[in-house]
Amino acid sequence: MSILLAMCASVMTTASTAQAQRMATVSPDDPFLAEVDLSPLGSIAVYTNGRLKSFESFARETMTYITGAKRINDQPLG
Repeated sequence: MSILLAMCASVMTTASTAQAQRMATVSPDDPFLAEVDLSPLGSIAVYTNGRLKSFESFARETMTYITGAKRINDQPLG
C-alpha cells in the first residue's frame, strides 16, 4: 500500500511541476504584459519576520521558499 501511495505522489508531483513550468513561460509578445503596469509594486513595503522589506525582496524570498534553492553551475546548495 505504501509503495502505491508513493508512486501516486510521485506522479502527481511530476505532473504538477510540468504544468507549473508551462504556465510560468510568458511570451514577450503577450498582450497582458503591455496592458499591466507593475511598476507601482516597487514602492510597496512588506513587514515580515520582524523586518521591513521591499515587495520585490519579499516576493523573491517567498518564491525561493516555495520552489527551493537553485543551483548555479552545479555548485552545492547552502
